[in-house]
Amino acid sequence: MPGYEEIDIAGDIGLKIYGNNLEELFTNAAMGLYSFMTNADDVINTTSITVDVTEETTPRLLVAWLNELIYRFDVDGFTGKTVTAIDMDEQHIRAELAGEPFDIRRHRRGILIKAATYHRLNIDRQGQSYIATVICDV
Repeated sequence: MPGYEEIDIAGDIGLKIYGNNLEELFTNAAMGLYSFMTNADDVINTTSITVDVTEETTPRLLVAWLNELIYRFDVDGFTGKTVTAIDMDEQHIRAELAGEPFDIRRHRRGILIKAATYHRLNIDRQGQSYIATVICDV
């Protein structure tokens, strides 16, 4: 099963995300988001950051997680290549992301994503696996 796939949404962009557990779901969500921003093959793991997000529910956590990654890209230019969940449950994620600052001379500029939204947000659990849908404003 692929980690994520793009959903065709008029005027926006969406992700369908898959994971065998929550950690994998959130990792694949991050990788899907970064795939819209640039080509991950061009990113080198020269820098690492720790991201810590807490929310009331797992769906809200997913949106907050993606918005924190968008914020780090917008403010610091950080582009992730790998994600390692350090501590996670249904309302909290602390993860280390490895990557580097975006460099227009080396990285392809992808889609400018404004925010992950609650529109059509959904997380389904199928046995131990998860499937999520997230729509992002562009």
